[in-house]
Amino acid sequence: MDLSAEQEARYWEALSQRIAGKSRWDQVAPRVVRKDDDLDSQRQYGLSTQIVKSILTPRPYVGFTINSITYVIEVFNPRDELGLHYVGAGDPVVALLLGESTFGTVQNQLISAVCWRPCKSGLPQA
Repeated sequence: MDLSAEQEARYWEALSQRIAGKSRWDQVAPRVVRKDDDLDSQRQYGLSTQIVKSILTPRPYVGFTINSITYVIEVFNPRDELGLHYVGAGDPVVALLLGESTFGTVQNQLISAVCWRPCKSGLPQA
């Protein structure tokens, strides 16, 4: 996938905003408490969950799809927005998110990449 200069600039600007703490996830998608007996709250909860599809919707990120897996570069917990208070919390961590159009695609692709029989390529066996 080739990006236009504008798409690339918008993507990096969005990542820069995240790293600076100016685009917190809870500001984009407020936390929703799911109620088991309320279908609307379950729907809202699902929409607020940080998955590839919901991350691509409100931000100008670009997902690259290869073999039915969508790859997105994101940063995890910049400025300790999750309040986890671990050593290094608040330092941005680059995350490669994997999304799938069909359940099990990521798992199947990862499994098929592992060598289960003696490898002719010299790679170690699983």
